[in-house]
Amino acid sequence: MNKGFTDKFALRANALTSGEDVPGRSPSQRRRDGLALSGLWELNQDLSVTLDYYGLRAKDKHPDLGGYLVGTVPNRRPATGVPVYAQNSDFLNSDVDTVTARIAYRFAPDLKLTSLTRYGQSDNRYATTGASFNATAQRPAIDNGHTGWQDVKYFAHQDNLRWDKEIGGLKHEFNFGFEYTNHRVKSGNYRVTSAGTPNCRTNATATGNNGFCLTDANGAPLPNLGDLADRSYTRNAMGRDWHVKTFALSVMDTVDLTDQWTLFGGLRADHTDLSLSTFNATTGAQTGDYGYNDTLLNGHLGVSYKINPLGMVYASYGTAQDINGGESDVGTSAGYGGLVVDRTGNANAKPETSQNLEVGTKWNLLDDKLLLTAAAFRTTKKDVMEAAPTSTGYDSAGMFNTGKNRVHGIEFGLAGNVTKQLQMQAGMAFMKSKVLGSVNPANIGNPLSNFADRSFTVQGKYQLTRDFSFGAVARYESSRCGGQPDTGAGYTNGMCSQPVPSFSVYDLFASYRINKHADLRLNVLNVTDKDYYTAVYRSGAFLYKGDGRAVRLTLNLDL
Repeated sequence: MNKGFTDKFALRANALTSGEDVPGRSPSQRRRDGLALSGLWELNQDLSVTLDYYGLRAKDKHPDLGGYLVGTVPNRRPATGVPVYAQNSDFLNSDVDTVTARIAYRFAPDLKLTSLTRYGQSDNRYATTGASFNATAQRPAIDNGHTGWQDVKYFAHQDNLRWDKEIGGLKHEFNFGFEYTNHRVKSGNYRVTSAGTPNCRTNATATGNNGFCLTDANGAPLPNLGDLADRSYTRNAMGRDWHVKTFALSVMDTVDLTDQWTLFGGLRADHTDLSLSTFNATTGAQTGDYGYNDTLLNGHLGVSYKINPLGMVYASYGTAQDINGGESDVGTSAGYGGLVVDRTGNANAKPETSQNLEVGTKWNLLDDKLLLTAAAFRTTKKDVMEAAPTSTGYDSAGMFNTGKNRVHGIEFGLAGNVTKQLQMQAGMAFMKSKVLGSVNPANIGNPLSNFADRSFTVQGKYQLTRDFSFGAVARYESSRCGGQPDTGAGYTNGMCSQPVPSFSVYDLFASYRINKHADLRLNVLNVTDKDYYTAVYRSGAFLYKGDGRAVRLTLNLDL
């Protein structure tokens, strides 16, 4: 709903309520309820104030962790016919509330200030069940569960001053920025209680049944799998209190050297103050107190050349940095981006630094109706913090700044009208990732985990009549290999130990305008009902499954 109350004030409201079964994985369900409110107040031609509220309630029942891998290298593959094994008490919930205020003030025609202030909080919690193949029982079985909760609060303020100024006969577009953020995450997990009766052994040394298998000895799924373990969850005390404050200053400039050459660049300095307290989840006793501060300096520089009114080329270089301990919900788990510590506490590790180089071109074709883009890029990340070679990846054992990796590739894009009736959007990317350095020599040369080196998407829409249009979408992603996030994909004797197959997915859609107030839209997603997977957990226990076929009919009314 949009409503203008006066010439100076307007209100926009968006409300959503949505519930659906996960296609092909019932009784897994998703529920979303949301509200977005925005009010704009234009006091005069130079000053405006916008106030926004965003709220979301997301509740998933029987959240589905998908499939798992079976077999051994070189015959490692996704399991087929995996039943829905989520337990009835499993959940995945988020409550989000955010308020944002924006003030725009024009001091002069060439000087404008934009100020943004935001406060938000979210309550995130989950208790899920995974599955894998039990080699001892030779049957699929569920695991002991995966749980977590987060209480997140954040405050941010940002000022941007845009100044257009001619200096020495050259037009400059300056942008000066100031930013302050205060971000705090308190997190922990749940105690899992399984009151069900175990029906299989999970290891050869077990003297009796100690696990929950999904099928009987003949491979037939057991009834009432949602009640198999009869699970309940009790929230534990806080395990981590992560708190980061950042002050940042930035300056950017874009200058037209000639009618054809444009130069752009900028610098940004961030002063970061991090603290992390860890606690025993059972007793609540503090087990660690870590903290440090650092100042990071990054920048970018680029140039563009306008070949003619239709085309241009550009080149740019930029840097970015990640601080030690920047992953808020893993504490001191070194293998997952948590704070890497030593015997004296947090170490004086250097930040992880990424350098990105890109060259590209853009062309307006068919009388500016079609945009063609192409780019080649290389991103190198050095001083990567890794888990120690003997670490499981869950504990605090880690190595400082021992890793290095690289991603490079080319990408192409096409968007616009090929003919008056045919509209297209397409993109493709060819990339390679590689671990260049690691504390473990076996990792060097491997690709990054869950990295697809080829992808392609194309969407076409044909306007058959003034009121009726139809089209299709095709998406392809190449195979990838799972592994540890910090050290790259996992390989055994030169072969991927956690493979995710490539996939192609197709969608169809059609739209019909009934009259100026109503139109009807039909979407058929994953037309072939393809079983496909988008990523794998490092052990192969979670093989994240894409949605099956879904048909949606939508009626839009403009009142």
